[in-house]
Amino acid sequence: MTKLFSSRLSLLAIASVSLTSTNMACQRANHLASDVKFVRTSPSTALLEQRDLSDKFLFGLNVIETKNFFSTALNLNFRPIETDLVLARDASGKPQLMVVTVAANGQRNKLLSFDVALKNNGQVEVNFNTAGNDLSLWNVIGGSTVDLEATDRTKAWKTAAAPKVVQVVQDPDSIIVDILHTVSFSTTATNDTASQQKTGQVKIRLFLKRQEKNPQITSRTASLARAENIGYFPSARMGANDAGQLPIAHYKINTRSKTPNQQIIYLKDFPPEYLPVGKEAIESWNISFGFQAFKTEVAGKDIDLGDPRYNVVKWIDGLDEEVPWAGYAPTMVNPRTGEVISTQILINGSTTRKGFAGIYKYTSEAAPQYPTLVGKIGNVPLVEGTGENPVVSFFADTHAKSEEEYIRGYYFGVIMHEFGHSLGLRHNFAGSTQIDSDGMTSSVMDYEPGFISNVRKIPGSYDRAAIRWGYFGERPQEQLAFCTDEDLEGRYDCNQGDVGQPEDFVVAGLIEGTTVLENLFVPLPDTVKKPMNKMIKNAFKIVGLANQLPVAKRATAVDAIQKAIERVKNARPAAGLTANERAIVEANLNKLAASYKDATTPKEKAPVALTLAP
Repeated sequence: MTKLFSSRLSLLAIASVSLTSTNMACQRANHLASDVKFVRTSPSTALLEQRDLSDKFLFGLNVIETKNFFSTALNLNFRPIETDLVLARDASGKPQLMVVTVAANGQRNKLLSFDVALKNNGQVEVNFNTAGNDLSLWNVIGGSTVDLEATDRTKAWKTAAAPKVVQVVQDPDSIIVDILHTVSFSTTATNDTASQQKTGQVKIRLFLKRQEKNPQITSRTASLARAENIGYFPSARMGANDAGQLPIAHYKINTRSKTPNQQIIYLKDFPPEYLPVGKEAIESWNISFGFQAFKTEVAGKDIDLGDPRYNVVKWIDGLDEEVPWAGYAPTMVNPRTGEVISTQILINGSTTRKGFAGIYKYTSEAAPQYPTLVGKIGNVPLVEGTGENPVVSFFADTHAKSEEEYIRGYYFGVIMHEFGHSLGLRHNFAGSTQIDSDGMTSSVMDYEPGFISNVRKIPGSYDRAAIRWGYFGERPQEQLAFCTDEDLEGRYDCNQGDVGQPEDFVVAGLIEGTTVLENLFVPLPDTVKKPMNKMIKNAFKIVGLANQLPVAKRATAVDAIQKAIERVKNARPAAGLTANERAIVEANLNKLAASYKDATTPKEKAPVALTLAP
């Protein structure tokens, strides 16, 4: 339930204005060795120096806050790219703009510009308060917002007022600008509410950070990682012809000196009771390094997301219920070197808590009515005492746990998973096919059954081996089980939401889940709209890829899965229910039928018509 290193933005979405199409002459100075940096003249202005026009800068942009607007906009980020600063002049040679440009398709394209003023002594002063005047919010996030899975978010919206710079922060090597956009939009009518015209706000943070002259670049690439059955993100995923040949994403950690606390991770806006959870989850990765490479601290008021000077994990309350993630880690990475510029991880607070509280309550009410319900994962044995994951995906593991313990355990796993992404690690959906000696799956980078209370305290064996390869250059001592997002459709053993052998898990899950829904007269929580949906899809996928199953068990496995699918298809309320009980069961089974229909209906994405006011 996470989205990682994810952005649907294309380079030309922002870089849509070619400098060659303007009537201004642009001058790019030859490189001159100099130690001169930005010379600050006020909180929002700086003198433009020769070095600034000859150095490379990293540009990045993120949505960091929404108010009365769709919080799915927080999904959007513009991964850092390398840019140049160009001084644009009018026909008379007078400086007009400082333009941030990027090379693309053989020409230099404009990302945005800042107004400049010529001082009496001939110096050029840049006004960073003018950022955003030519940066269209629609171009930045509009095309992605309509792509999200919520009907209200397919409605066109427009900028209702000129963007406003609300803060400029600068040091000699970086500029951070916060820009507030006011937007208007309409919501779709529902059974309870009429269509409404609304106004909201979106705050974006952009930065320019000076690129190092001779940065150190690791020899370990994403393709070399894959050859070892390890998944690392490449340094960039925009404009690269072969991302696999790029260096892996990674923190700057001196693994030889083993100096402690080399990277500080700031916890922002965490409720006091969850600060220990965040601290332990992040610092649990230190076991993979063999020393305390990472330390957590509470963020001060001025430390927040999107700032290249800080690594931030932020707890966010009040997100839309349609936000599809419990955690999200659009970490900013230097595209040339792979080094993490800064961590930014968002944790879905109150919305996720509400959903999982409902699951826990449902399971607690179900236990007396369904005494045979046990937390288990089909035929996969676990070490006694470590806890078990429920094979029925819409139940919580409530054994000897309070609701608070259950939710804290879930957040621990989410934060550990998201920080794994910031370390450079990709998803590993085969990690749950191997069980470590402590009874946990081999990778926290997997998606296990959605409503488990994660009882692991340290990364799995795969995770530790991946860190030792990526940061220390140590090859794995044994074959690792690995697959990632692009492998999901083509491998029977690459699945989200299962544990153990996939064919055994779907059979047990479908049969037990259907049996529960036929007998249990407790209404499913509102958050469970399609019970067992992913499990049904996995079952059909495994049958379609049956040639990958071991020959000795292929026929029996396929037969068992097909019978389990029929069991779901033909689910009926149990006999002996009262009229009231039967009504509850039928409502639950209608949700199951919706799951089956969704899993068997070919998906065709309907085009979305967008209209923008001039």
